[in-house]
Amino acid sequence: GKNGKLESVLKSKGIETVEIPCIEFEDGPDLNKLPAALKEEWEYVVVTSPEAADVFLKGWNSAGKPELRVASVGAGTQQVLSAGGIKPVFVPSKATGKVLAQELPGPEQGGRVLYPASAKARKEVQNGLTDRGFSCTRLNTYDTVSAKWTPEQQEQAQKAAVV
Repeated sequence: GKNGKLESVLKSKGIETVEIPCIEFEDGPDLNKLPAALKEEWEYVVVTSPEAADVFLKGWNSAGKPELRVASVGAGTQQVLSAGGIKPVFVPSKATGKVLAQELPGPEQGGRVLYPASAKARKEVQNGLTDRGFSCTRLNTYDTVSAKWTPEQQEQAQKAAVV
């Protein structure tokens, strides 16, 4: 899973762990629009989570890897983007969408920003950018939903001392 550091610390203290996912990701209603949108001219593409980075990279590859200026919300997202071949041109001083919207340089070049996001993401990024004069297009490219546990995972959770 994505909790390797926590698992290592717990195991070093003699605590047995079993990781069971509580959330999973599904395609969002705008996912099919992403590759075509990435071929358009944008001042920035704003990516605000590691999962959004994964979804963005798939769309970027499908679009033929167009040249884009990408802003990343923080180090975790930047790491996913870099591993996929994108070097972000901007990372804010604090890893939040609100700070990214406040600190993103510009607008210039018409101020067009593409914001591929979770369907459940709050509106502070797009509202913050719009308030500063950017033209922000949001695509809900994925959704976060409750994980469906297998009978084995249900049994593991029931047996756990702490969940």
